[in-house]
Amino acid sequence: MICNKFRLLLASLTLGVAAFSAHAQVVIRAPGVYIQVGRPLPLAAPVDPGAPPPVPVVPIPSDRPVMRVPTPGEFASAQGRFPPGNYEVVLLHPCTGRPVKVCFSLPVCPRKVVVTRGCLEFRWGLCLCKKVVVRFLPDGSVQVRG
Repeated sequence: MICNKFRLLLASLTLGVAAFSAHAQVVIRAPGVYIQVGRPLPLAAPVDPGAPPPVPVVPIPSDRPVMRVPTPGEFASAQGRFPPGNYEVVLLHPCTGRPVKVCFSLPVCPRKVVVTRGCLEFRWGLCLCKKVVVRFLPDGSVQVRG
């Protein structure tokens, strides 16, 4: 029963497409001569005989990849080395799963970066006791200390 309905639908769609594309149009354009036979296309604009032929507008599909927001762990591993300076990055909040802007400053290049579920730590110094801590709070906010 479903197969017969599908075949009927397919046949009617095929006939509809064939009937829609069955119109013919011939346009002859030369200097000082313009001849058009048949009905114009539905979206065709009037053409000036002395004008150059119209250029069809074809939409270009966007092949740009959509950038994904990195997690704190992906950010730490992808960055590799962190030179001293101010950082302003968008990370995926581990508690809420939503993007959040994180701003922090590193006075020196850290010797160790520690990543836990709710925390990102940049450590340096002789005993790694100096640090900048980026803490991801359960309410979706971010706290930066150090």
